[in-house]
Amino acid sequence: MSYRTRNITIASGLALLAVVFMVVYVSKSRNSADVGKGLVSVLFAAHDISAGTPGSQLQSGAFVTKQVPQSAVIPDSISSPGSVAGEVATQDILAGEPVTARKFGPAAAAGVRSRIEGTQRVVQLSGDKNQVLDGTLQAGDRVDILGSWNVPENCGSCHVSRMLVRNVLVVATSSELGASDQQGQASLQLRLTANQASRVFWVAKNGDWWLALRPVVKPRSGSNDVENSRSLLQGAAR
Repeated sequence: MSYRTRNITIASGLALLAVVFMVVYVSKSRNSADVGKGLVSVLFAAHDISAGTPGSQLQSGAFVTKQVPQSAVIPDSISSPGSVAGEVATQDILAGEPVTARKFGPAAAAGVRSRIEGTQRVVQLSGDKNQVLDGTLQAGDRVDILGSWNVPENCGSCHVSRMLVRNVLVVATSSELGASDQQGQASLQLRLTANQASRVFWVAKNGDWWLALRPVVKPRSGSNDVENSRSLLQGAAR
C-alpha cells in the first residue's frame, strides 16, 4: 500500500468515526430534551388526609410537589392546591399518595362529615314524633335540649329537669334520613360538642329528653335553673 493510499484510508476512517460520534451525541441530546419536556408537576399527600376534610384546610403543608414523567401521571392528578380549595375530600388519602381530583367533590358529597370539625360530633337521636318536632324541624334549624331524670338515681319519685344544652344545630331530619315509621317514631341528627354528646347520651339512657325549637330572629337564652316539684309549685306564677 502506497503512502498516499494509507493516508486516504486513515482520513476516511477518522471522518466516519466523527460522523458516528456526532450521531450518538445528537441522539443523546434529543433524549435528554425529551425527558425534560416529559416531566410534569404533581401533588402528593404530605400526610394522611381523612375523608370530609375541606380543601380550604389543605392549602399549607398538606401537599408536596414532585416532578413525574408524563407517561406515569395518574389520570385526574392535580398540580395546584387551589384546584380543591372549594371542595372536600370524599375518600381517605394516604401519605405519599398522588392527589387526584376524583378523591374530592362538593361539600354535599361528604355528607355530615363536612359539617363538623375539632371537638364537634354528630349524634343521631330517635324519639316519638312530638319529642323530635317531626314535621317542623328542618336541617339548619337550632334547638335546645331539655332533660329530666331522678336525683338520686334510685329514687323513683325525685324528678328534676333542666336545659341540657342550647343552640344545637340540626344536621338532618327524619325526612332526609328516611327514619320515620308508622309507630310514631322519628330520628334526627344533631351537631354537638364532645362534652354535650356525653351529657345527652347519659340522659337518653337514664332519663327523658325533649327538643325545643329556637327562634330565627334575635334568639335569646333564658335561665338554666333546675326544676322539680317544689320549684314548680313555688314559681308557678313566674
